[in-house]
Amino acid sequence: MAAQSVRKRWRWFGFGRSDGGDTRSPLRTHRPPPAPKRRVPLALDERAYRENTAEPLVPGPRLMPAASWAYQLQHIEVEAIAACPADVIVIDSSPDGDWHNAFTPEQVARMKTRPGTSPVKKLISYMSIGEAEEQRFYWQSNWVRAGRKSESAPKWLHALNDQGWTGNWKVKFWDTGWQAHIVGQPGCFLDRIIDQGFDGVYLDIIDAYDYWLQSDRGAGRRPDAAEQMVAFVRRIGEHARVTRGKRDFAVIPQNGEGLLAFPPYRAAISAIGKEDIFFDQFGKADAKPRVRARPEKGGNDVEGYEEILANLRLALADRIPILSVEYLRDWPEDRGRIDPTLALMRANGLIPHFGRRDLGTLSETTMPPAAAILTS
Repeated sequence: MAAQSVRKRWRWFGFGRSDGGDTRSPLRTHRPPPAPKRRVPLALDERAYRENTAEPLVPGPRLMPAASWAYQLQHIEVEAIAACPADVIVIDSSPDGDWHNAFTPEQVARMKTRPGTSPVKKLISYMSIGEAEEQRFYWQSNWVRAGRKSESAPKWLHALNDQGWTGNWKVKFWDTGWQAHIVGQPGCFLDRIIDQGFDGVYLDIIDAYDYWLQSDRGAGRRPDAAEQMVAFVRRIGEHARVTRGKRDFAVIPQNGEGLLAFPPYRAAISAIGKEDIFFDQFGKADAKPRVRARPEKGGNDVEGYEEILANLRLALADRIPILSVEYLRDWPEDRGRIDPTLALMRANGLIPHFGRRDLGTLSETTMPPAAAILTS
C-alpha cells in the first residue's frame, strides 16, 4: 500500500491481547517482490520429501471457471465488487485490515453475485502465511519495542522485512506456534475466512522458503524449507476441505512457483497467482515504483521470464490455472505496454490482470476475447 500522510489508529483484536487502540502504519497486505536475483535450485531433503509425497486426503479442486480475475486489497467496496464481471476476485477479508470491520457473510454473498443473470463468481480472501503483519488480529503490541523484537516476542518471529512493507515481519513459518495463528487453533485466520463465506484463500509470501534456503542464513538455514512450505500449504487445504468439510475450497498460492516441482503441492492447490512475470519493479514500493521489462533470459542478478514460465508450465500441464498480474497502471507510459503484454500472457496460457502496485483500486477487468466481444 502506498505511503499515506495520515497515520491510522487501529483497534486491535487477538489472542491474549486487550482491545485497546494502538498507532500503526496503514494497512499493507501486499508487498513488493524481492530484489532481482537468481534463485538457488531447491536442495531437497530426502526425508522431508518422502514425508510430503503422499497425496492430500482431498486433492485440491481446480479453480473453474477462471477466464478472468480481479485483485484489490484495500479500500474495498461491496457494491463495486458485486458489479465486477470477473470470474474470480481476490480481496482482503475486511475493507481496511481491521477485523472489527471484517466483511459479514451477507456482504460476502453479495460480492459473489454478478451483473445480470450470470452465475456467481468465486470470491477469494488474501492471507499471508510467510510473514506476520502488525495490523492483523493475532498481533500483540508488546512483541516489538522501538522497531525491534522485545523479550515478549514469540520464538517464531524472526526479523523486520526492511525490503517490504512497513510492519511486515519474517517468520519461521514451519514453527507450530506461527502456524496455529493460521490454521488449526480456535479462532485461527483460516477458520475466520471460512466462516465469512469465502470460496478460498490466496496465500502470500509463499516464496519465504527461498529466504531460508539461502546460505547467508548461516546456522539458521533450513535445507528443508521448501518441503516445509509444501506441508504448510497442504495442511491449509486439508483443514478447509476435510476438517471443515468445504470440499471445493480453493487454495491459491502467490509466487513461489519453484514449489510446483513437488507433485503433492500441485495436487493440493487450485490455481497459482504470479506477479511480475514480464516486468520487474525497481524503486521503493511505498513511492509508486517504476517497472522495467524483464529479459527473456536471465543474467547473474536477474531472473529471466523464461525461467519463470518454465516452472509455471508444470502447472499448465496439470490444468492448474495461472492468475498473472502485471503492475502497468501506475504510470501513463506503462499503460501503453498493456496490449502487447496481454498478447504475450495469453500466448503463454496465463489469465491476465493489470493493476496498480498498491492494489488500492479495482482495476478494469481484462475479459477473455469471446466475452469481450459479447460485452462490447
